[in-house]
Amino acid sequence: MENKYKVPAVLFIIDGVLTALSILLFIGMVVFFVGLTFDLEAEEVLILFLIGLTTLFALLKVIVGAYLLKQREGVHKFALPLAVLSLLSFPLGTISGALYLYQRFRRQ
Repeated sequence: MENKYKVPAVLFIIDGVLTALSILLFIGMVVFFVGLTFDLEAEEVLILFLIGLTTLFALLKVIVGAYLLKQREGVHKFALPLAVLSLLSFPLGTISGALYLYQRFRRQ
């Protein structure tokens, strides 16, 4: 059986890995140039929360992409909302999300 989600799955994995690597690079640059302090202001807590949320979505993209490649049927419960949220992530997330949504809802 042909896997019609192969291209969106690979794009999900690439997007997730690149997002995680960019977050690690950002954190490394901040620690290198600014230093590590533990007295956090409200803005810094918000930034850390957003970094954690972005990391969670990056890992979720990699996992969903892997399960799409394995053709697991239950993964579509997670892939559909993730594809909609990926539309906001330009350019690779937009392409992967739109391609998944197109493959999911096209008429046979």
